Amino acid sequence: MPIASTSTSRTTAMRNTWDTYLTVFRDTMQGKAYIDAVEGKLVKQPSKAKRIAIMADALNIEAIYLAEQITDNKDYQDQLITALRPYLGMELLPEFLTDYATNRSPRNVLQFLARYEGQDDGWRMVRDTAGSYRDINDKSLVWGVKIKPADMHDKLAQILAKEESKNVPLKDNSALDARIYGFDFIAPRMSHDLIDLGTALHNCVANYKKRVINGECAIVAALKDGRPVVCIEIRGDEIVQAKLVNNKGVYTSESEEVKNAVYQYMDVKGLRDTSRDLRS
Repeated sequence: MPIASTSTSRTTAMRNTWDTYLTVFRDTMQGKAYIDAVEGKLVKQPSKAKRIAIMADALNIEAIYLAEQITDNKDYQDQLITALRPYLGMELLPEFLTDYATNRSPRNVLQFLARYEGQDDGWRMVRDTAGSYRDINDKSLVWGVKIKPADMHDKLAQILAKEESKNVPLKDNSALDARIYGFDFIAPRMSHDLIDLGTALHNCVANYKKRVINGECAIVAALKDGRPVVCIEIRGDEIVQAKLVNNKGVYTSESEEVKNAVYQYMDVKGLRDTSRDLRS
């Protein structure tokens, strides 16, 4: 897949859309029918869905413009017009979506938007994703790897965090490493490891960098087959946090294997639980 050029895509998309508004406005001021003015400027082969969208609300011109930039397929265009409607006027959106389509497909764009459809925080999540994309300097870091639409928000935030933060060594806590019941308990060595761990488990452990460097605490990740399952914060000889994905306590896990591994790790390393995350 080609890596999209992003140097002018955001401003170009919005400028062309604004030019469309002005042209349609001038044509209607000169007596041209609104639907004819729009079709003359933007829509060469309008579908029924497009005609309804145009006549219902002039702001749909922007959705139609973006849909036509993303794909020539009329069915996808109609679906995109509907999907884009809640996000019209969001200046961060065009660059991200047009580049997304260039490097993926219209279907991926729809899947990304559908991920947040109907959720109260949907607008915020789409805005944050587009904002992260705008702020990433090296766009090849996004399109040079495979990212599922459902993971796009978190992955872009991860890429941006790494770009904005120097990767530095953490305090050596390798004495806390262990392999127990098929789980690898590993203390992250570099600050970017904390970013990766936080992304995988959807928590804010990346913000613990200074605390780990200063020796205020240690972070240990429990991995199964290389995938992070538990994030543990240790202070002295106490486990003060032991979290699954989304900051759920280990005791909530349906897997006895996970819980037993953490309990055994605590015993092997001589740690006490003060977290309330290991037993309800």
